[in-house]
Amino acid sequence: MSILSNHPHPHPVLQRVVGWLALAGMIGILFGTVGLFIAGLTYGLPLMILMIPFLLGMIFPLIILTALHPQITLQEEGVRIKPLLWKTRLVAWEQLTALTDHSLMKPPPPARQQNLTKRPVTKGQMIVVEKGALGWPFRVVGFAAGHGTIPIFAISSKSHRDYDQLLQTLKHRVPQQKEQA
Repeated sequence: MSILSNHPHPHPVLQRVVGWLALAGMIGILFGTVGLFIAGLTYGLPLMILMIPFLLGMIFPLIILTALHPQITLQEEGVRIKPLLWKTRLVAWEQLTALTDHSLMKPPPPARQQNLTKRPVTKGQMIVVEKGALGWPFRVVGFAAGHGTIPIFAISSKSHRDYDQLLQTLKHRVPQQKEQA
């Protein structure tokens, strides 16, 4: 198991804090759901019970936040992915099926790109993975990105150190997916 390169978050302490806050938010949503259910049954208020699906719907952005841009370590066997909260996984190179544009991160309009000389435009790609190679949080990311229930993770210039090196390595190992019109 030799490591080719490691690409952590540029600000690991900030990423850890965001992970803990996202976990606290998910736990709060689950406790809130239980509270709404108990209050709805105890006081006979059906609207409290009807609010439960909407409260549970708020958990999906937190799941996406914790799985979208994982820490990536490139190895000879494949890509080791360590999301904010979920289990570290090794995905074999053969299980990475496509490299696509990052659909959850849009660049600014062309007219505004010229005015952004202070900050460079964020670049990013999404990596499509075979079903079964990654867990359900990555399927939630795939659903949000418009790929159905196919697991996906992403890389970007703001979330990974040495982004250009990481992108070049992935381009050599993963097939490119054509833009569909």
